[in-house]
Amino acid sequence: MSGMLPWKITFFASGKVRGKGRPRFARRPGNLVVTYDPEQNRSYEAYLKILAAKEMAGLPPVEHPVSLSVLVCLSPPSSWSKRKLELSEKIAPTLKPDLDNVVKMVMDALTKVAWKDDAQVISISASKVYAESEGLIVTVEGVPLLRHDAKASDLDQLG
Repeated sequence: MSGMLPWKITFFASGKVRGKGRPRFARRPGNLVVTYDPEQNRSYEAYLKILAAKEMAGLPPVEHPVSLSVLVCLSPPSSWSKRKLELSEKIAPTLKPDLDNVVKMVMDALTKVAWKDDAQVISISASKVYAESEGLIVTVEGVPLLRHDAKASDLDQLG
């Protein structure tokens, strides 16, 4: 699969969108401090992994460069007037979750599922919109390059 381009998967994760939360720390006997991921992180990440794996249809993670597109669909606040709801397509949501934390959650979830290493993600597009259905639209697409394994010294030879 590593040489197959064009390549693309898209999936919709319905429901409340979660960003990657900060790790938690706990003190154990003997003054040992351990770090762990909050349960909300683990469960949402597992949900995204399942959806991505379903789209991969049993194929191994790709090894070539990819682009990532994340569209966060949020429900407008219930307190909005009918007029404001009609204009919701023109209003930019500045609500939680933070966009960078959502992208981090998606990146962590898709590593070793859609791609081998998140260093393969060479382009990211992310935005938030108000929509009827709350959720996350994720698209991963293979990026056709001259040579994805080229080193800087190899590129010097090109001119």
